[in-house]
Amino acid sequence: MLGLTATPERGDGRSIYSYFEGRIAAEIRLWEAIERKLLSPFHYFGVTDNVDLRQVRWVAGRYDEREIENLFVFERAVAVKRVGNVIKAIETYCLEPSDIIGIGFCLTKKHAEFMSEVFNKSGIPSEFLIAESVNEVRDSVKRRLVTKEIKFVFVVDNK
Repeated sequence: MLGLTATPERGDGRSIYSYFEGRIAAEIRLWEAIERKLLSPFHYFGVTDNVDLRQVRWVAGRYDEREIENLFVFERAVAVKRVGNVIKAIETYCLEPSDIIGIGFCLTKKHAEFMSEVFNKSGIPSEFLIAESVNEVRDSVKRRLVTKEIKFVFVVDNK
């Protein structure tokens, strides 16, 4: 069995090594992989927002996902303002908006769908992919992203 991961040091603190009895056959770090042209170079932007999370419950070492989803999707004024901040950051930091292609990592399926919807309404062509997206859709989104027909794809793990 061979296992590959881009995130050996996971943000959730879980270890992937237990799946492979703690053995590592080979290891290459991100920057080395880019230098060796095994991965594409990228620019990563973290955008600060002013969404107040003090009222969101903390459950099992993380925010309650349903409550976060409510804030980031269903509380429309808060959600749209938050996405507006992301779009403004793109306009501020990206020197050539016509050249940009990006991936947005979302919390839930509804969040990915919402992000794509607001980006599209703002004139930034985008799509979203979820765990249930069929291969034909995935292939189409990948092709359209590479050809810059769409500028962003919003993805979510499995929720």
